[in-house]
Amino acid sequence: MVWMMRSATFQNLRNKFINPDMKLTVNNKAIALPVGGTISLERVSPYLNDNSGSYSFPFPVPTLPNQQNLDWPGRLQRVGDVIDQTFILGENGIQILRGAVDYDSVTKDEIGLILQSGDTEFNKKMEGQNLSDLDFGSEWWPNYMDAETDATNNFQAKFAEWDLSNSLDNQMFVVAPFQIKVVDTLRVVNYQQWNGAGDTHLAMYDFAGGNPLWNACAWFCLQFKIYFLIEKIFESAGYIILEDELKSSEFKTAVLFSKILFLGHEIRGRLNTRMTVLYYNYLMPDGVDVVTFLRTIKNIFCIVYLIDELKKEVRIQFKKDLFLTENLSPLKIKEIEGWSHQEVKASKGFSLRYSSQDSEWDTKSNYPEWVNDVYDLPAALNDGEILSIPRIDRDYITIRNDNGDLVWQEIGRLKDYPEAPGEEVVEINIKVPEQLQYIEHSITLESPYLQNYSQQLYSLMVYAQDFTSNVPLSISLYHGRKTFASLVNYPFLSGAKISLDGLINTGMSLKPEYLYNSVYSEYLNWKTYRAREFTKYIELTMDELLSLQWGKRYIINGIIVILESVNYEIPYWGKVEIKGYTG
Repeated sequence: MVWMMRSATFQNLRNKFINPDMKLTVNNKAIALPVGGTISLERVSPYLNDNSGSYSFPFPVPTLPNQQNLDWPGRLQRVGDVIDQTFILGENGIQILRGAVDYDSVTKDEIGLILQSGDTEFNKKMEGQNLSDLDFGSEWWPNYMDAETDATNNFQAKFAEWDLSNSLDNQMFVVAPFQIKVVDTLRVVNYQQWNGAGDTHLAMYDFAGGNPLWNACAWFCLQFKIYFLIEKIFESAGYIILEDELKSSEFKTAVLFSKILFLGHEIRGRLNTRMTVLYYNYLMPDGVDVVTFLRTIKNIFCIVYLIDELKKEVRIQFKKDLFLTENLSPLKIKEIEGWSHQEVKASKGFSLRYSSQDSEWDTKSNYPEWVNDVYDLPAALNDGEILSIPRIDRDYITIRNDNGDLVWQEIGRLKDYPEAPGEEVVEINIKVPEQLQYIEHSITLESPYLQNYSQQLYSLMVYAQDFTSNVPLSISLYHGRKTFASLVNYPFLSGAKISLDGLINTGMSLKPEYLYNSVYSEYLNWKTYRAREFTKYIELTMDELLSLQWGKRYIINGIIVILESVNYEIPYWGKVEIKGYTG
């Protein structure tokens, strides 16, 4: 096996080898290293890369005597994969890196090792894991047989409990109303029966009939707090979250829609006659892997997960924090020969966009930025006319319906926010449910699993299906309980800024424009207008090297820089390759 250095220039800079006390253990077993061998390590910033963390480039260790301590990698007689292995790499009694072991090629003479830490190791741990595989907790569920005779153990009692949970202080989930579109014009909703200001009990409802349907099908969905799911994900992998800025920000109200619970024709329901515990992982959207989910949340809110593998600690921070004055520090360095600075033309612009929605009109943006404002829409008379209603923050265009008649169509609900034409694009692959205009407290949630069922098949579903239906990966914002028409109090969800009756204005939204102004502006403006790439070779002590932080900007010779990667060798000889951008 030929071990290749990442940078030939860096290799040429290596001075005379001094053999310190380098030690590598895997699952607490010492690994014999080749005499004079080196390990090339790279740390990659999570602020600038999706695949970040620390890792080594493949390096060889002798097959004998290491194969037994490494669980016989490459041996045909071994059953199954090599078990999960944790390494600790140290030098002169100092732990430098800790994480998981992976393998390159294995021969009779050499075993190629790869050391992974931070995000790299965490992603490996989560490989193949879906949200539905993890433990998010549980709660009691009314048993159908007991509910027949025990009024305190029926589904009405469960709805009352859920309704009481609908507060901003609930750190797990809420059950705010939403509407589901199904065939045969029947529309069933998470609803609060309103017979007066004091009656806020969750029930089920048919919009076609205008009354609660006590003998109709009922559908309910828990909306889980995003930060709660993130905490549970990292806990399941053995990490402690020391800091979570998402949880302390205005976006702590962001919620993820779970599977839809089908409760049957009667309010007592028949989700599962034998089930007495409702496990939350049972309600997670199917087919959503953990790494994709975390990356999606990172893209929405412009955050980073800072994973310390040595301490098993995680910090969740906004990228905009990088530009705070207190996160600027001088870096005293001694430059050595071989540095380079690459002049790259900035892309001069960017856009935020949702890559998937239920309607192409939701993100339509190729219409004038300034349009005439009206209080209410007039009759649709002119093709292609565009009007805006500022009081509800909505834009409309006239289109022809299937009958050829002119009608108003809402446009740009989640319009892109381009600063200028350019190449920097942030795509957010998530559904933002639409806020209905004629039902102030409800949002739609399209479910392809429901579109194929007719009203006649509902009874078959009760007995033949698993009583849950999946939904797209959907996120909304919970705004707490709101009072409509000065009478009725509801839990209120929204995706885009909404004030349908002129009384409620949530202020915040999931529109790209709002996200840009709240969390993206400083980061994207730096990345597209000010960043210039550089590579330098510098001298640092081991303490200085280990103390480098991704969440800081550094001053080098009076110039502010943001680091992207750090490369060095063990045994450490004081020379470091740093790559980054001017800040």
